Amino acid sequence: MVNNTTSKVIGIVVSSTRPNRVGFQISEHISRILAQNIDSSTTEIKIIDLQKENLPLYDEPNPPKAGKPYVNAHTMAWSEKIAAIDSFIFVSPVYNGSIPGGLKNAIDYLWKEWTKKPTMVVTYGSTGGKGSNDFLYTLLGGALGMNLIPQEKTVLIPLSRSFYIENTNTFIDIDKDLLPHKETIVNAIEELKKLPYAQ
Repeated sequence: MVNNTTSKVIGIVVSSTRPNRVGFQISEHISRILAQNIDSSTTEIKIIDLQKENLPLYDEPNPPKAGKPYVNAHTMAWSEKIAAIDSFIFVSPVYNGSIPGGLKNAIDYLWKEWTKKPTMVVTYGSTGGKGSNDFLYTLLGGALGMNLIPQEKTVLIPLSRSFYIENTNTFIDIDKDLLPHKETIVNAIEELKKLPYAQ
């Protein structure tokens, strides 16, 4: 299922579910840049926060690729939400060289709702989150068949403790701290806009 309305929807997936995460702040930063680089009369931005979704560990009796009806109410709700999104921006930290377990779990619930849709990836961490970036390109572009922008155009954001208010994970000035990456983000958005929507 794809969104057949005139307006297209870009979903920004907040992948971290930790209480003191920086991912939501970074996702809002990406959303502001995105809003400056799209036509708001034809494109809507939605933030999909996995912390709020609170999906249990995958518990459907059949794999999503089997095409059988979903059994659980939370799966049906998740399916409806993702099916209504036309393209995606995944914003993810790196955990132990890969992606957060909550993100993998959320992805694993579905298949047809993800496949073929235009996608870009933003990762962050002390070295830019390369491990999660590589993993997402393999998972999304391979197993799920999503239509990703070229990986050389992807966004990796190295973080420093100097960005935060002391003893917190709150940015002092996120727009200033992440300014060196704005051009890369904008270029990635332009690549995303070039990709055809799933039919």
